[in-house]
Amino acid sequence: MSTTIAGSPLPDKFSHIFFEVALQVLPEFNYDDLVYLSLLVRAQQREPLYFSLVDAIRKVQWMKLSSRDATIVDAALFAQYDGSADVALNDPVGQITHSKALLELVSHSKAAPDSLAVFLNDLLALGYNGGNRDFRRDTFKKELASSRASLEPESSDGNHNYCCDESDALFHAGTD
Repeated sequence: MSTTIAGSPLPDKFSHIFFEVALQVLPEFNYDDLVYLSLLVRAQQREPLYFSLVDAIRKVQWMKLSSRDATIVDAALFAQYDGSADVALNDPVGQITHSKALLELVSHSKAAPDSLAVFLNDLLALGYNGGNRDFRRDTFKKELASSRASLEPESSDGNHNYCCDESDALFHAGTD
């Protein structure tokens, strides 16, 4: 049984990709790439490491929603202001809501790359732990940049494209 999200099938066996992630909020993310990465870690029997990528995507989603909320509140606050130099805006709830949305935006903007660093560290087996898995650390960035790991797993029969083949079969099942 499959469902459709943002014009793409949601295979039951890959539903872990979509816990708390609304892909319609993130049209910038390519569904096919997410499924490919899921197939990659599944082929390596390393599914648990995929959750740090899902966590990063979830945080990017929260960033985008926080930004949208701050923009909406900002527009409402601006509409109340008449442009007079001697008039102070007095909407404490609106101002607090705006500040809260900006704080969430900044917080999630910091947390998303951290989760992505954990995913890449684990996927590429870089061997870093804790706070050393951080894009602000030169040693981590250099190791990541020098990693020549292939993102194409090899199946037991030597077929390098079996993840793509399985993914294509899922996407095109039932389409003419």
